[in-house]
Amino acid sequence: MAPRRSHRANFTKGRTWLVVIFLLLRGIDCFAFLTLRDLHRQQMLILITLSTLWTTVLLSTIWFRKEWARYVMISLLLVMVGVAFILEVGFSDTVAGKTIPVLGVYTTGQLAAALMLIFFPSIRKLTSRAIP
Repeated sequence: MAPRRSHRANFTKGRTWLVVIFLLLRGIDCFAFLTLRDLHRQQMLILITLSTLWTTVLLSTIWFRKEWARYVMISLLLVMVGVAFILEVGFSDTVAGKTIPVLGVYTTGQLAAALMLIFFPSIRKLTSRAIP
């Protein structure tokens, strides 16, 4: 029989994935800012600041094993994916040509982060109060 992993190893792995998710989301923000800084500089700075604040708060709350924060984070990420998708499809004729690929990268990154929070067992174990 294979030896069981310790609780500390599960938590370390889950917390490592939280750091990866944070860096992924910040990388998306940096890419969007560097690509669109000439078009919407003020709006991009506000969006990046707000995104950084709420993701930091929610990811640190997940870090401290609050299960509700994981659900709120997943919900907000999926709402952002929906908004970006609506912008891509619904307003593609009025949005500048440079914006559509950036929205595609933004949508893909947000969806990847949400799927990581949903399906990675180490993150689920991190927020679960049950002993694994």
